[in-house]
Formats: sequence, C-alpha cells, structure tokens
Amino acid sequence: GWALEREAPMRELSTWLLVCTCVVSRVGLGVSVQEEGGGPGAGSFICLSNNIVRIDCRWSAPELGRGPSPWLLFTSNDVLGSKHRCVFRASECTVVLPPQEVLVPSDNFTVTFHRYVSGKEQVSLVDPHYLPRRHVKLDPPSSLQSNVSSDCRVVTWSVSPVLEPLTSVLSCELAFKEQEEAWE
Repeated sequence: GWALEREAPMRELSTWLLVCTCVVSRVGLGVSVQEEGGGPGAGSFICLSNNIVRIDCRWSAPELGRGPSPWLLFTSNDVLGSKHRCVFRASECTVVLPPQEVLVPSDNFTVTFHRYVSGKEQVSLVDPHYLPRRHVKLDPPSSLQSNVSSDCRVVTWSVSPVLEPLTSVLSCELAFKEQEEAWE
C-alpha cells in the first residue's frame, strides 16, 4: 500500500474527517437502441471503465426473454482484430481486458448490441466511437487505515492487485477537514 504522513492537531481528533478520493468525470455511455420496425426498444446502456483494464456496463432493458444472453461487443477502432464481448447477466456485464491491451487515452471502440429476437440475431449500433477515458469510475482504494501517534497521523491503503504494476503512474488525493468546514 501507499503511506502518507501528515501532522494533525491531537485536540478534537473526533471532529476531523478523512477523505481519500479520485475524482474523474462520471459521464456514461447512455444510448437508447430502438428495435427495427418501431417495436419496443432494447433499452439504454451505461458503460464505465476503471481507465485501466475493465469496463462495467449496466442495461436498463425490457424483461429478458428465453434464449442466449444478449451482449455488447467492443471492437477496437485502433487495433485490428481486437474484440471484447460483454455478456449480460441480468442487467450487468463486465469486460476485463488482457494485460497487453490496457486502456490508453487514445483508445476508442465501436460498441454494438447483440440479442436474439424470434430466433434471429439482431445487431444494433450503440456507439461508433466509445471513448473509455470519457466514461470513468475509478476503483476506490481498499483497506484504508489511519493510525495516530503523539505527533503525526499515518494513513495507509492498498489498491487492487490488478493495479499493483501501475502504482507508479497512479495518483490519489488525500484531504483533511473539520466536520464543520465546507469542501472548497
């Protein structure tokens, strides 16, 4: 884990709040897909990446029918032949990219929605240029601990094992404030 030391007044320690945050825009891929022929639509999708190796999607959809589970297909617009299938379980799916395909700022994908309707595969374009860097929800740190001694406070936390090789390029913000103070 990472450690950060900061002096904090010992008086009224109970009134201090400790917050560790990573702030990134949380705009989602929110696209409605209408079924051909004007019938009921496929619903809408929200896909957020952890900006490194994972894309999590939620589907606000009509009831699932019988048959194969629907899926989103992420086809790289940059790397020939790079395709990743996100198969829905209930209303959620996750794509975990292989280590050689970690997300970079220039990545963009064509996203298509696949499902079977009356025994035939139906494919709908969701987004021709999905940019994972614009749809981010970072993984929070885990095992956050704060140890106070007579002259300092030591804060430690850990990150997901999948992120360990990238800790040298990650940054977090740590903020202290009294409960009565507003965040600026």
